Amino acid sequence: MRFYLTFELEKSSLPKDYRRIILSYIKKSLTEILDGRYYSQYFKDNIQKDFCFSLKLPKAKFTKDEIILEDNSIKVLFTSDDRQKTGLLLQQAFMKQKNKKFLITNQNSITLKQIHQQREQKITSSKVIFKTYGLCIRDHNKETNKDNHYVYSDEKFNIQGIICPKFTFFWYLLSAIYYFLIHPNIIHSIEWLAGNLWFSFFVGLFYGVFLIDVGYSLNILNNIQKFAKENDIIVQYEAFRKHIGELRNEFKEKERFVFSMKLDHISIKKSLKAYFDKYYK
Repeated sequence: MRFYLTFELEKSSLPKDYRRIILSYIKKSLTEILDGRYYSQYFKDNIQKDFCFSLKLPKAKFTKDEIILEDNSIKVLFTSDDRQKTGLLLQQAFMKQKNKKFLITNQNSITLKQIHQQREQKITSSKVIFKTYGLCIRDHNKETNKDNHYVYSDEKFNIQGIICPKFTFFWYLLSAIYYFLIHPNIIHSIEWLAGNLWFSFFVGLFYGVFLIDVGYSLNILNNIQKFAKENDIIVQYEAFRKHIGELRNEFKEKERFVFSMKLDHISIKKSLKAYFDKYYK
């Protein structure tokens, strides 16, 4: 489920840590609907949430302390998993906050003006191209519950915290090292292989066996994914590998270097059924 929230700001600026503002707004909205009974479902003990959000800030200017906007409105896109009706719950919570002023830092405030449902496109192919508002790399420390965002805002001469001359120079340097030192050796190796076909045969044989093993492994993963979906469970890959090892010992089969998940006495589907009976019944 996807929907937009359109907010009106009292001042056309936001603090750099605007994500905390949106999280505070979500928390306030959940506490004021159905006596707050759903608040702990999403904000207790740092649990994994089945929704995410992003802000659209067109033509924003990033200063040292704040973000200057072109006008006094922002859009927040929410995306949620429908299995627990999270999207519907959040929409109801936000509806109660419509046209109510929510105070933020720097004597500013945001007011929800519109909630717009976005039509979702059904994915029918195996390849999808996604468009994002931007890329943010976050390092979350579970022990301290603190986030570290990797941006260039603190570097000199940065451009909106995204482009940094210093690291651009290092990338150019690495590219030059590859082009002048590494790439010629790769070309030389290819020419040597072309002149020594007997060695190429053994290399081809190795990669042939490797690709067959990769194909077999992908088929195994496809079976696991299909089985998990049919039974509405999560198959822990390492636990399943351990289970295969136990079955191999039970049938007194030898370890395999290639096709390591294959058993002579039982198919992969029956192995998954045995795994399900052991861990979920």
